[in-house]
Amino acid sequence: MAAVDYESMHRQHCQDQSEHAAWLDDLRMWHTEHKRAIALLARAEAELLECDATLSKHGLDIAAHEEHIRRHESEIVQHEAGDEAVSDERFAAEHAELQAKHEEARAAHLEMGKHHRESIAEVSRLMKKLATAD
Repeated sequence: MAAVDYESMHRQHCQDQSEHAAWLDDLRMWHTEHKRAIALLARAEAELLECDATLSKHGLDIAAHEEHIRRHESEIVQHEAGDEAVSDERFAAEHAELQAKHEEARAAHLEMGKHHRESIAEVSRLMKKLATAD
């Protein structure tokens, strides 16, 4: 039977213990970083909820714009049928205002869409990354 090298075992144990100490240091740091990340995720959730509220408001704005268009269309039909209660200049001014609001809404919609796609892609990427961490 070969002689047992106790000195080598002792050195290996010391190396293992040193490595364990380093790992525990890593874990303490990682726990701290995870707690910060959890706090950031809570902030991200709050931001997403604000974005959701903005999307809802945008939907209400679209509905209001639709109502303005329906009202304007009805007034035009009445005007064309002979109702002179509203002047041509007022119709033109109201139409220009509606179109300006529509252009603003279009720009906002496009920006919201871009922000939405980018945000959702990032959240999805993060979720996939976290799912593969186990």
